[in-house]
Amino acid sequence: MKHSQVILLIGFLYINSVLGQLATCSSSQQCVRFSDCPDVRKYTGPSQNWPPSVQKYVKSRFCKFEKHAGQNIYSVCCDSRNMPTNTLSAPWGYPISSHQPKGLDLLDMKACGKDSSERIAFGKNAKVFSYPWMALLIDINEQIRCGGTLITESYVLTAAHCNRPPIATVRLGENDITKKIDCNDFDGEESDCADPPQNIGVSRFIRHPMYSSSKRRNDIALIKLAEPAKLSYSVKTICLPIGPMVRNPLPKEMIITGWGFTEKRRTSNVLQYATVPILENNRCASTLAKLNDAITLDDSSQLCAGGVNKVDNCAGDSGGPLQYFSRTSAAVQYGIVAFGVDSCGDKTAPGVYTRVSYYIDWILQNLE
Repeated sequence: MKHSQVILLIGFLYINSVLGQLATCSSSQQCVRFSDCPDVRKYTGPSQNWPPSVQKYVKSRFCKFEKHAGQNIYSVCCDSRNMPTNTLSAPWGYPISSHQPKGLDLLDMKACGKDSSERIAFGKNAKVFSYPWMALLIDINEQIRCGGTLITESYVLTAAHCNRPPIATVRLGENDITKKIDCNDFDGEESDCADPPQNIGVSRFIRHPMYSSSKRRNDIALIKLAEPAKLSYSVKTICLPIGPMVRNPLPKEMIITGWGFTEKRRTSNVLQYATVPILENNRCASTLAKLNDAITLDDSSQLCAGGVNKVDNCAGDSGGPLQYFSRTSAAVQYGIVAFGVDSCGDKTAPGVYTRVSYYIDWILQNLE
């Protein structure tokens, strides 16, 4: 690391030591890396030597601290009007405009996350055209194994543990698995029907190289489809937490979706959805430890949700999304269903999710 960078980080460590809660950026601001914000990036050296007005500004706008590739990354709320129009603040810590990662151009950040409808255990039936990024993963024994999400025309995001037995087929555009054609029916009106579901073969199952089933870490994978999906009203991509799609801090509630086991211990024929609260990891860990003392959580790569009124993800929902609809009504995926305890509607227990933002680099590097 360069000497100037070391000095800058020392300054930020001083700032961080006197900070309370992280700032929440306004709608006219972006949480960007310090060096990407024109308002303050000219200041170098220890922060205690900066003008008092600058110290106060940075302290009040310090919005994120994270580690990436062994480096500390600090971010501030920066006025969007002062930022170059071709610069996005990426969650992996550098501006897209200067170091665009491999695979980023394959993500459609404008059309992603838009469902075509009006707007799990103890969940509700989803309407046709709702959550059109949902994928059913079918194994070599023709059994539904897991869920997933379409992130580009050729890639599905899921959990690493879902490939046992190996996934052979991905089904897109599904709502009710018992019907050949899914329709929304209206009294006295013509039904609104979707195109038939698409069953697409698997070209590659790309498991994270550091996945550990025993430690339950790095539970994330990509599926490359044998042929691109045909996007339609019932088949669309979900957004990933990149640049302006990032919500910091996380929303208090998010939505889970899947066909997995319900509180009645059977798989639902119809896609289910439910709203779950986001839990702090320390609170989640203490709750899970009462049911299974072998479970430990990693604050950087995992997050927790659910555990209220017996609403949680259940076996079979693995690989599915924890998602939130942004202010622009675009769905952004923040988590992948990883694991929970064997409660599924019998006890109040949260579920553990792979934190998608932590793996953005890995996801983009494996898109081609």
